[in-house]
Amino acid sequence: QAAAGHDTLVWVVVAVLVGGAILLPSLGLLFRLTLTGRFQIAEAAPSEVATGRLRRGQPRLLARLAVACLIAGVGLLNFAGASWAHAVGVVCLFGFIVAAFLGVVSQSLRPEQG
Repeated sequence: QAAAGHDTLVWVVVAVLVGGAILLPSLGLLFRLTLTGRFQIAEAAPSEVATGRLRRGQPRLLARLAVACLIAGVGLLNFAGASWAHAVGVVCLFGFIVAAFLGVVSQSLRPEQG
């Protein structure tokens, strides 16, 4: 009696299949490129690209911005009752995604020191 209804189970199976259809080819491509060594060709270029664009404090600023957007988005979506607050919460969560991505990418493109 605790099992979900038939429609719910069907949608769960459909969601898992669609997720697998997206994830498995991506993982296959990633592993194939890694094993053939094609990622090694692009390793020299990022340091040249990043030299003029990165400043010392930018990754810290992006990390703080990402955390602030995450807290604001979760707070507005869970505790606010107005529809405009939910819209602002969704925008904050998208801002978190962008800021976190840029922070991670800028860290990986930073030229190694030492």
